[in-house]
Amino acid sequence: MPRTLKGEKWEVQYRREVRSIKDGLTASPNGRGLIKATQLILKDFDQSTVVWCKDLPWTKKDKDRNLEIIRDAFNRTKDSINLSLKSAISLSAIHYDLRILNQKQAKLQKEIEYEMNQETKKSINTPQQWACKSDSFLFNEYEYTQEEIDELHSDSDRQRGRETS
Repeated sequence: MPRTLKGEKWEVQYRREVRSIKDGLTASPNGRGLIKATQLILKDFDQSTVVWCKDLPWTKKDKDRNLEIIRDAFNRTKDSINLSLKSAISLSAIHYDLRILNQKQAKLQKEIEYEMNQETKKSINTPQQWACKSDSFLFNEYEYTQEEIDELHSDSDRQRGRETS
């Protein structure tokens, strides 16, 4: 079994949390690149299972994600005896990432709707343009467009609502 006190503080904590998921389960980094993969070793009675998981990067920022995926993978293997640990981890990683993407998409959609709503509330003219057009209108030198008339009506309706409340 890999030594649990080896590496940075987050690595020590990560190894301990992995061990708490299932008896005989250990985790260690595997690979030569800057970002290594997580290697899981499960020692059950007389056999060992080694799973190298590129879906589980050995990084501090992915630690919590990885733990959730490993837990979910073990739950999946309990439900299906024909499902290998490696397949369960891949499946759990896909489901986890899709869930996070859906949450981010929903949040972005709300932000887009908010921004579009703010855009529709903006005036078609600046205050200075309104003043110039109003002066010109008084001297019969300008005729308001229907869009401007609609905006003026909605502004006056809003102001009347404020005065009465």
